[in-house]
Amino acid sequence: MTVAVLMSVLNKDPMTAAKDARLATEAVMVIQGDREGTAEFAVPDCEGNERGVSVVYDSGRGVGRSRNTAIDCAPADADILMFCDDDIRYDEGYGKAVAEEFRRIPQADLITFNMRVDATRHTYENQGRRRIHFWNSGRYPAYSIAVRSDAVRQSGVRFSTLFGGGARYGSGEDSLFLTDCLKAGMKLYTSPVFLGRELERPEGSTWFKGYNEKYFIDKGVLYSYLYGRSAGIISRIYLMRHREQWCVEVPYGRALALLKKGVAEGLQLQAESSGKEEDK
Repeated sequence: MTVAVLMSVLNKDPMTAAKDARLATEAVMVIQGDREGTAEFAVPDCEGNERGVSVVYDSGRGVGRSRNTAIDCAPADADILMFCDDDIRYDEGYGKAVAEEFRRIPQADLITFNMRVDATRHTYENQGRRRIHFWNSGRYPAYSIAVRSDAVRQSGVRFSTLFGGGARYGSGEDSLFLTDCLKAGMKLYTSPVFLGRELERPEGSTWFKGYNEKYFIDKGVLYSYLYGRSAGIISRIYLMRHREQWCVEVPYGRALALLKKGVAEGLQLQAESSGKEEDK
């Protein structure tokens, strides 16, 4: 079972990115910056064999665009595709670990894994091998996801280019991707296996700038895409649940108003998009 890493990189030398990530499998590296073009090089695997890394330079912006480009450029013979950011460092043998989990859960089209992260960023950790449903699909970051290449290609599911680092709205492309995979009939599972760790970014997050007003508007827009007309109620529930953490910079009442504004904005965007599709 062949595993390939799809790595999204921002303004970083490809050899440095490969070394930092400890790549030891085939990989596609999409580097967003100020240039266009392609390149290739090789990295050694844990047995000393060379594995090819394809580099795509892209002057566009947005992590969703980057991940979609990587999917489209993935090796044709790869059975499993893993999504990766440029602040992830893999453990030795990560490729074999991923392949073994897909053998262990043969019905799985997609599996989310664990990564070690700083305590300040720790959110959720898989405790076992369980099915992912619509109600719990919003807790997994893209860098934890591995998917069967034939499943994602046949489904046509891709990442939203509206959400995520470098996009119009700050985050959520991973949650939308998993939701769309479920809508496409794919079977999603969790694994308790750890594949590596998240490195500290000296420059900080590419999208999170605190629980400011934009954060709440962006969340409202995301909830509208995830939950449709139920987004207003669900956003209120989330706000109440995370009130102590979220409502430090922005008071509760203002945060709720911003969430509502974001929900309305998102529903309007979807209505406009649907109208354009009907006009074609």
